[in-house]
Amino acid sequence: MAKLLTTDEPLWVACRQRELRVYRTFARFPPPCPVPDLLYANEHLTVLSLLPGERLGPDRHLTSDVPASTAAAVLRTLACLRDWSPPEDLDEPIPDYAARIDAAGLGTAVHERLAAAGPGRVVAHGDPIPPNLLVDGEMCHAVDFEFCGRYLPGHDLAVLYTVSATAAPTLAAAILAEATRGPIADGFAVSLTLQLHRERRMHEALPPSPLRTRRLAAIAATSRLAAPLWGGA
Repeated sequence: MAKLLTTDEPLWVACRQRELRVYRTFARFPPPCPVPDLLYANEHLTVLSLLPGERLGPDRHLTSDVPASTAAAVLRTLACLRDWSPPEDLDEPIPDYAARIDAAGLGTAVHERLAAAGPGRVVAHGDPIPPNLLVDGEMCHAVDFEFCGRYLPGHDLAVLYTVSATAAPTLAAAILAEATRGPIADGFAVSLTLQLHRERRMHEALPPSPLRTRRLAAIAATSRLAAPLWGGA
C-alpha cells in the first residue's frame, strides 16, 4: 500500500512523521497483533505492507449494525494495542487534557473524572474509524496510524462509539460493556465527552447539506445515549 503526502500543512506533516515513528517502533518491538510493515519512505511517499480484510465501513460514521463476532474482533484489536507497552515512548497527541476540557467549555464534572482517571496513559490507535479497521473473518486489523500515541485509557473506544453508536447498537453495546467497567471507565467518559464535542464542532463548520444534518442528529443522539455515564437519563 502506498501513501503520498500531498500537502505541506504542518498538521499533516507532523502526523506523517508520527506515523513513521510508530511503524519503526512496531519493527523494533512488535505488538501482539498484526500491523503494517514499513517497506519504504522518502520525503513524501510511504510504502507499507498490505493487511487482509475489508473496511468496517467506507465512511467516517457507520450506517448499519455489525455482527457480534465483528464487534468482538474489533474490540480485541483495540485492546491488543492498548495492552502493548513498548519500552520507547510514543507521542502524546493530547498533551494537556485539562486544557482541552477548558477550551471546550466543559464543566467541573469532566475535570473530576479526569482526576479520577489518573496520570496513566496507554497506547491507542488514535483514530479507529471504520475505514481504518479491516475485518477479515474473525480477525480485525488496524491501519493508518497517523494519530497513534499514548492517550487516556478508553480513547479508542470513545472514538469508535462516537462514530457508530446510533447505527450499530451491537457494537455500541459491546463498547459500553468493556469501557464502563474496571480502570478505563473514567478515561472513557472523559474521552467520549471530548470526542463528541470535537465531532459536533467539526460538523457544525460544514456547509448545510443532508449529510451535515444527519451527522449532527446522530451526534446529538449519541450524546443522549452517553448521558448515563454522567448520572443522566
